Amino acid sequence: MYRGRHAEKNKKHRLSMVRKAVSLRSGFGLLFAAIAAITIVAIAPAKPNYAAQYLGCSPNGYIIRDSGSNTSFEAIDMVTGNGSAAGTVSGRRLNAIGYNSSDNHFYAWDLAGGVFVKVSSDLATVTPFGPGNGMVGYSGTTNNIFSGDVDVNGHYWFFVGSNWYEADLTLSSPTIIDSGTATPSGTNGTDWAFMPGTNKLYRGMDQAGTVHIWSFDRTTHTYADEGAVSNIVTNGTSSDDGDMGSVYADPDGNFYMSSNHSGKLYRVDLSQAPNFTATQLDAVAPNSNDGARCALASIPVDFGDAPSSYHTIIADDGPVTALLTSISIPAQRH
Repeated sequence: MYRGRHAEKNKKHRLSMVRKAVSLRSGFGLLFAAIAAITIVAIAPAKPNYAAQYLGCSPNGYIIRDSGSNTSFEAIDMVTGNGSAAGTVSGRRLNAIGYNSSDNHFYAWDLAGGVFVKVSSDLATVTPFGPGNGMVGYSGTTNNIFSGDVDVNGHYWFFVGSNWYEADLTLSSPTIIDSGTATPSGTNGTDWAFMPGTNKLYRGMDQAGTVHIWSFDRTTHTYADEGAVSNIVTNGTSSDDGDMGSVYADPDGNFYMSSNHSGKLYRVDLSQAPNFTATQLDAVAPNSNDGARCALASIPVDFGDAPSSYHTIIADDGPVTALLTSISIPAQRH
């Protein structure tokens, strides 16, 4: 009888110890999961959710090409310059395209129809404005507009020759609210890009055997030569690295230019002014192109922070690490 009670007591004691061990193990599991979650948050700080992350406010740039009847979109990895097909808008010849971070849409001129249009970020829906050319207050040409971008106020800036225009996209219909004339000294440079944190749009223009960065001030409506890019050669031929037909900007002060001739993509740190040195990324297909990207999206890249002797910085063409913008943890199995 005593042995039976004692055995039963030992059995209960062992069961209690097992339950405590399981509980302790589960507790440690939850603790480790919590630490992992905190660590992930710490190494991947949240960015402002300005817009959705598909073809809209992503780190990619987008080069568009008019084939004569359709417009193809190519997503450009701004770290490497590698391109991949992103989609096609059929029956439209889009140009002077810009991305509006306020509503997650692309805006462009359809040169075939001579009308201003809005394109959804998945490229599935194209909405032409109307009546007429869709731009209230604009009576100029509509078949050779190649330069446009949208600032953080939802204003679309475009130029035709020496004539510039500012259109408000926040109204019920796109409406010209200001215009004028201004002429830089360079040639080519058929695109411009708004730079967040500044009051300017930037162009890369052929000048004196190289490319000069020109800025357009949105308040004074004047151009300024910001300086030359010393390592890009232009000689006026179709085989040089000039005629920057597609340009972008990011919120970290970097300006990106793609040559219509060679297809090479360059990155320029504008803080280097007035003497710039471009970093060449991988080439993409050349010839006629235009470009747009969400200028509010930072480029997720890390160039390392080792001592200078390891050559990890961008100026030394150091190794590039793309940063993850999200990570998921599998559900815990029980």
